[in-house]
Amino acid sequence: LEIAFGAEVPARSLFASPVAFAYEAHAGPVYALVHSPFHRHLFLSASTDSGVRLFSALQAAPLLTVYPSGGTAFCVAWSASRPAVFAAGCADGRIYMYDLLSLHDSEAGASQLQPAQALQVAAQPVFSVQFNPRDP
Repeated sequence: LEIAFGAEVPARSLFASPVAFAYEAHAGPVYALVHSPFHRHLFLSASTDSGVRLFSALQAAPLLTVYPSGGTAFCVAWSASRPAVFAAGCADGRIYMYDLLSLHDSEAGASQLQPAQALQVAAQPVFSVQFNPRDP
């Protein structure tokens, strides 16, 4: 009976350190990271791997990854008025608008999200994008 109940389990095996938690990494440096103004656990990241990832703060793997263009994604921003809308500015001079409500499943079973709109705004890369809070 002492062998069964007298066992000492190391505290590290019972209580994992929260510092060891890490999100799935992009293949290159991250240029932008923004939290959703509507959902406290959601955030977007933009990287040189041309990916924009939607994460939940509660899990390590991204909920969704989109690749707006073949080049670097420099910036992202959430809409100030619509909780499911975000924009990404890329190296090709375009701003890509996405609406998460238009997410649909493909025939292969994977979720796909296509840009709702792609706006050519410059001949140079777009380094900053922001929604107008006064005129959404």
